[in-house]
Amino acid sequence: FKKSPSKSVNLIEVKGNSITEEEVVRRNIILSEGDSLTEYKLKKSLDNLRSTGIFKSVNYEEKSINNEKINLEIKVEEQPTGSISAGVGVGSSGSSIGTGISEKNLFGKGLTLNSNLSLGTEKIQGNVNLMVPDFKNTDNSFSNNFYIVSSDLENAGYESTIAGNISSIEYDIFEDVRFGFGGGIERDKITTNSSASQLYKSRAGNYLTYKGFYNIINDKRDKKFQTTKGYKTEINQTLALPGSDIPFIENNVSGQIYYPISKQHTFSVKSGLSSINSFNNKDVKLSDRQFLTNKKLRGFENFGVGPKDGKDHVGGNYSAYANFSSTVPNAIPDKWNAKSIVFFDIGNVWGVDYDSSLDSDKIRSS
Repeated sequence: FKKSPSKSVNLIEVKGNSITEEEVVRRNIILSEGDSLTEYKLKKSLDNLRSTGIFKSVNYEEKSINNEKINLEIKVEEQPTGSISAGVGVGSSGSSIGTGISEKNLFGKGLTLNSNLSLGTEKIQGNVNLMVPDFKNTDNSFSNNFYIVSSDLENAGYESTIAGNISSIEYDIFEDVRFGFGGGIERDKITTNSSASQLYKSRAGNYLTYKGFYNIINDKRDKKFQTTKGYKTEINQTLALPGSDIPFIENNVSGQIYYPISKQHTFSVKSGLSSINSFNNKDVKLSDRQFLTNKKLRGFENFGVGPKDGKDHVGGNYSAYANFSSTVPNAIPDKWNAKSIVFFDIGNVWGVDYDSSLDSDKIRSS
């Protein structure tokens, strides 16, 4: 970048945006007319524009007016922002087919719309999400998500059909630190199968939950995909508000650290701790209990770790996991965007509020 410590911005011109409204470009530029032109502000503005995914290329040109002022010309090249996807998958967590539609620049206003539907052997789920990046000119991101999930978990002995809607707002409170909060309503219908225990069957029924939540994310990773250095921490708390059939409080803390061993290889540590506890001496409903998926504890079946009621894994009030991994020399072509890794995972699920005799203290690893 050109150094212009003594020059100020006289005019900012935007060119190349035939579909995208100019305000979408300008809200990602942290420079304003009259500001001093600094390398940091210019670089940050260009990074913001590129990260939207709306533009194929983003460039700039400085045009001197005199010794003290310049005009800054931002040149963007638009690209297709909508996509339709479909796929078939077979893995350790079952088979599935799915389809999705997404648009990153709806109506040229920078709105993001995502919708998808997945039909799997254990789960059917669909959702429609709309995100407004600069809601009411407040520089806050607003999103609204409608979802429905139907689960028939072989390891858990019950079926659950959840439908709900969640709205949230997210904004920066410091550089690389974001705060979000929101609320929603959720209806859950739980039925047990014929093999479930009598105690498990007694917990079937219809449940209504009013949720409020907040989260704080500190993201210092160099990039989100195939990260090579940096860290990310997240704190999340959810409260089932008064009026809910089973009020509860849920806490989640997680972190990721990446350290480059060499130019091609990265060592990483990921860990998390979660808890959920109900109020008024009520027991947490089945679909809200803590489990570990095979993304957090590899080598085990989905929802196949922790306390059991007969043959069924019933989940717990608490869960914890830690992953240690490192990329290794890779025989797969780089253009495939795939890596080879070695890993060690450890985790546990414990705490059964409705029957402490079912508790498990076995730490599992792979």
